[in-house]
Amino acid sequence: MTSIALIGFMGSGKSTIGYQLASQNHRKFIDLDDEITKFEGREIATIFAQDGEEYFRHVEEKILNQFSEANVIVATGGGIVMNQNSREILKNCFHTIWLEVSYNVVENRLRLDDTRPLWKQSKEQRQALFERRQGLYEECADMRVSVNERSPNQIATEIEGSISFI
Repeated sequence: MTSIALIGFMGSGKSTIGYQLASQNHRKFIDLDDEITKFEGREIATIFAQDGEEYFRHVEEKILNQFSEANVIVATGGGIVMNQNSREILKNCFHTIWLEVSYNVVENRLRLDDTRPLWKQSKEQRQALFERRQGLYEECADMRVSVNERSPNQIATEIEGSISFI
């Protein structure tokens, strides 16, 4: 069995859907952000503030690579596609599913979230970041699933119907 990676912009539901998918299919679920936090011993916002995004992306790549042959379901961070090496790992070592979400849905979901370093920008900057990443998600994805106005159960069911979990 191949490990599955869920990619998509922040707020697309990667962790929620990943957990549900793993539970329904008796596979281990890995939240990459949680693994990075454990590895570093500090929160992601602190890593960004103290060492910057480039350092964070390097650690993210290292942790992602550890699960490439682990037969797990991994919820990645929204910006994992910004690192070329991480994109190669996603394309070559995982069945990668893009949870595609509209910007308006993201904005609504994250309107009160102040924990995401790259969301703490102007609306124009957030929208530019969203648009910049879309092609990178597409480049890595083996499958694309729209998550707009759909429940985690509906999304997990669609993914299950498209992938063999045997």
